[in-house]
Amino acid sequence: MSSDLYTGIETESSEKQTTQKTSFEHNKKAVYRALAANLGISAIKFICWWLSRSSSLLSEAIHSLVDGFNSVCLLIGLKRGNRPADKMHPFGYGLEANIWSGLASIFMLVATFIAISHGLERLFSHGEGTKELLDNYHWLAITLVGSACFEAWAVVSASKAVLEEAEQKIVSNNLVNFIHSIKFIRKIKSPTTKFVWYEDTAAFSGVVIAFIAVSISKFAMPYKYAYIPDAVASIIIGLILLFLAGYLIKNNINSLTAAGAGPHTERLITEITNNVYGVSRLVDLKTIDLGASGVIINMKIEVNPEIPMKEADDIAQKVENKIRKVIKRVADITIEMIADDVSDNWKDKFEKLIKEGLKNEILTNDEAKMLNKFFDFTVTVASEIMIPRTNVIFADTETSIEELTKLIIETGHTRIPVYKDVVDNVIGVINAKDVLKATKDENVTIESLVRELHIIPETKPISELLSEFTSTKTQFALVIDEHGGVAGIVTLEDILEEIVGEIYDEFDTVESADYYKVDNKTLKVNSKMEIEELNKKFDLDLSIDDYQTIGGYVFGLLGREPEVNQEVEENGLKFVINEVDGHKITKLTIIKEDGFIEK
Repeated sequence: MSSDLYTGIETESSEKQTTQKTSFEHNKKAVYRALAANLGISAIKFICWWLSRSSSLLSEAIHSLVDGFNSVCLLIGLKRGNRPADKMHPFGYGLEANIWSGLASIFMLVATFIAISHGLERLFSHGEGTKELLDNYHWLAITLVGSACFEAWAVVSASKAVLEEAEQKIVSNNLVNFIHSIKFIRKIKSPTTKFVWYEDTAAFSGVVIAFIAVSISKFAMPYKYAYIPDAVASIIIGLILLFLAGYLIKNNINSLTAAGAGPHTERLITEITNNVYGVSRLVDLKTIDLGASGVIINMKIEVNPEIPMKEADDIAQKVENKIRKVIKRVADITIEMIADDVSDNWKDKFEKLIKEGLKNEILTNDEAKMLNKFFDFTVTVASEIMIPRTNVIFADTETSIEELTKLIIETGHTRIPVYKDVVDNVIGVINAKDVLKATKDENVTIESLVRELHIIPETKPISELLSEFTSTKTQFALVIDEHGGVAGIVTLEDILEEIVGEIYDEFDTVESADYYKVDNKTLKVNSKMEIEELNKKFDLDLSIDDYQTIGGYVFGLLGREPEVNQEVEENGLKFVINEVDGHKITKLTIIKEDGFIEK
């Protein structure tokens, strides 16, 4: 690996550690401030409650005490959750902070039930403790105003922590900072920062509610009913704590159960990805929010299939860089790339390129023809190129070496399949070289010369068969139909002819062209001409479902043994049989009254 790459890795790691350390310091400061405020406020509130017996003040005192304990839980969670990643925890310990935050939320529930129960008890006490409440109003007011100042200081500190984590500008106006923190608090993933902000805001709200309640009791209510506002305030404070505890518990459960990053983040990822040049679309997106440890992103994107591999890699890197630039908390990104070729007809594209090559004189006619054959090669199966069973020369195991030698010389074949009893029971293939070597040995039998045969189904792609021929160093395969019977044979020569065209040797009879146009209405056709090629050349619509060659098609129309000069009509065409070989049609004439349109 190059030194530049190492430097890049170290730089990225260093930046990540610096960011985590800064975030940790912000959170720690916020928690320490909250802890100091809560402990001081709690002590003052308990003293004042002992003097005034105010229900709302008792709720606030318990609230502050529990908040102090919660701050201790958060500090522990913050310290343990900030431990660096290791082999057992490759994405860090960030989720542990959620566990301690959840524990703090549960203790908040305790304060909730105490506040609500005490408020209800006071509400139904019919004025018990009203005198102490009203006589000590000045102590209550001083305590609550002082508490409000402490809580306001804690809220300001928590608001700055939120803005720092959200990477937002902090201004000198604390009220503006608080308003901005309301906008970003839901996007904060650190459980500590979120908990402290909500808890401090709730505490400040509780103090304000308690002050308003005791002031109403002192100045606006008859003595007989003066206890009611204080009791109601205690219940309201309890309900605020209940709502807050429920929200924080739910938030921590979502993080601990590996919930997604949320609609806003996923929508942002989608927009970023789809706007990267070369990306057709984002096919699939999965995210896991690990809290303080960050977000794991797994995505599948489609790219233009014509883009080179190197550029595709660059696209993936560009997507990752843009996401990391906008979303700072990314722990890991996995990108799977697929070609956007679902709706593309590759054959049409290939043919279009060949036509462009001919038009610009980049390709010759022979080269274009070979390229077309090469494309067909990739989608052709064995049954389409095999020598059918009826045209295959077989040898019986009972055939003598002398007879077999004569057969090899007459046919010019170097490999002949050998069967036992019936043709469908082919036991192997015999090589002409082996036969010639054994001509002087009268005791040699055909079976002793038989070699193992490569057997394939009719549906075998010839591209795969060529690979098998190469790896096994064979040149001959027996094709078996779905019923287990012999369908034909395929040789290495048959496969190569699909690319380069017909290959002739000294034993082959050179055939004439597949067709000859007598006039505008008449075609002389070789029965082996493929229907698909005929349709393509003359804009016909003959079915290729049951037959591959025009000879087979006409034989199917006849439905009986063909004879010379027999005629049959179909789809506006007249077929006249010109030549037969046993049961096979070899040559025929096709007549079309409105004329052939040659493409």
